[in-house]
Amino acid sequence: MTILLIDNSPITSGRIVELLQNTKEVDNVFYAKDVKKGCAMFAASTIDVLILATHIVNDELVNLSELCKLFQCQIILLSQYTHTSYSSWCREIGVAYLLDKASEVDQVENILKQFSNN
Repeated sequence: MTILLIDNSPITSGRIVELLQNTKEVDNVFYAKDVKKGCAMFAASTIDVLILATHIVNDELVNLSELCKLFQCQIILLSQYTHTSYSSWCREIGVAYLLDKASEVDQVENILKQFSNN
């Protein structure tokens, strides 16, 4: 599977890219520092899973979610905002998984395994 990681933090992006490169289900990892550059990647390659690890405003997230629906791409959102109401809203717009950016990054590997089994 091909992964697109959008993250503006060099610290977390390095950790996530390393995790993805060591996950056997992952064939390619593309990285973008911002949403605009990340959106351009959809024109360059087939993206199976978008991992969004940067904070964006709600309108941008909705637009990105619509783009992912168009390209049949799953979304994993890593955020410090994981409260119930935000989690519910994320599910409504099409985010497959909302994980705590500080403590749940390691769950990404298991989620990708689930995606590859479907």
